[in-house]
Amino acid sequence: MNFKTTLVLLVLLVLAGVAVLFTRGRGGVEDATTSTDAASGRKLININREDVIKVAVTPSVGEKFTLEKTGGKWQLTEPVSAPAEPFEVDNLISAVANVRSRGSVGSDASSSATGLDQPTYRVELTGAGGKTQTLSVGQKSAVGDNLYVSVDDAKQAEVVDASLYEQLE
Repeated sequence: MNFKTTLVLLVLLVLAGVAVLFTRGRGGVEDATTSTDAASGRKLININREDVIKVAVTPSVGEKFTLEKTGGKWQLTEPVSAPAEPFEVDNLISAVANVRSRGSVGSDASSSATGLDQPTYRVELTGAGGKTQTLSVGQKSAVGDNLYVSVDDAKQAEVVDASLYEQLE
């Protein structure tokens, strides 16, 4: 092959690569954005993760524990007083404060079917302004990777990702 043929083939290869990049990239970005928006759902807790100064977790079995932020550091205040691991506290707060609904269960569904008549966990988040919200955590759904929760004792159960349950354990 001579130099001219090689150059022409190289230019054609570059043009084909650019065409593939733009056509695949554009569709992929739109598809990813659409699926993320559809999967994200409605945020259930109206307290920003950064504003949380107190977390109280009351399991149905076992002891309640409370974490409080004082002087920029997290402290376990209940059942004993001890320093808390900041990374673990941040993971817990993120899991609770950023929980998003995948849908809701009608008010005709019994609270015993969702486990919200006797919640497995009750998580209370307190924000810097004194605003408090309570998340009641019920049972995992029989089908799928879902969990039933309610915010501030609402009558309607919300369906969320079951990874929250694992974080609370």
